[in-house]
Amino acid sequence: MNSFWQTWRREIIRGAVLFGGVIAIGLCIRYVIGRARQGLADNLPVALRGLRGLRDLKNLPNNFDFNPDAYDGPRDTADTWNFHARIAPQQWVWIRNTVGSVKVEAANGDSLEVVAVKTHHRSDAASVHIETVKAPDGIAICALWAHGGGRCGPGDDYKPSSPHRNDVAVDFTVRLPKRVRLGASTVNGAVHVANATAPLVVATVNGEVDAETSAGPVRATSVNGSVRARMRAFGDTG
Repeated sequence: MNSFWQTWRREIIRGAVLFGGVIAIGLCIRYVIGRARQGLADNLPVALRGLRGLRDLKNLPNNFDFNPDAYDGPRDTADTWNFHARIAPQQWVWIRNTVGSVKVEAANGDSLEVVAVKTHHRSDAASVHIETVKAPDGIAICALWAHGGGRCGPGDDYKPSSPHRNDVAVDFTVRLPKRVRLGASTVNGAVHVANATAPLVVATVNGEVDAETSAGPVRATSVNGSVRARMRAFGDTG
């Protein structure tokens, strides 16, 4: 036994040191990832409320539960929600989402068309409902998660709902009439606006923003993603 130890002790010690180093590195990586995820969950609502450009999401609740990993993997498509209404020029259309994308394109006529498609993994798609609220200067269309504490409304009256342990996502497709103003926001998803003809206010937290209009101004904000805005003229003074 003594001769075996004398012969192999260097290799045994080296293997033990390497094994201990691998375990230590693995624990450090796990600790860093855990702190990063916890930091995102703790600090995201504060960051949202501190961004002037993200005014539409300023009412985010303190207990807002945001976990991007919950929406990865294969998903099932549920029911589709449709909306059709005439909107006068210079009025506002507000599209409010929390999990999912918002895609806007030009309408063929003077009617607003909105299609919302729900996808889910384990959660019940019926736990998310689409609500409309009319206002003197336009209409708000919101995706609200059950028990999430949200409120649909135009402008600053909107309050996002928290998708607490809910993996339902909603993707909006909007056909916007000419000279109708748009306010579109989501938390986890992209916002794309093409061929608009009036001022835009667009925002997301985790995703890209791509907005195009022939008459600005455009106010666009993203926390984690790129922002691209194009306008051919300023439609409003100031």
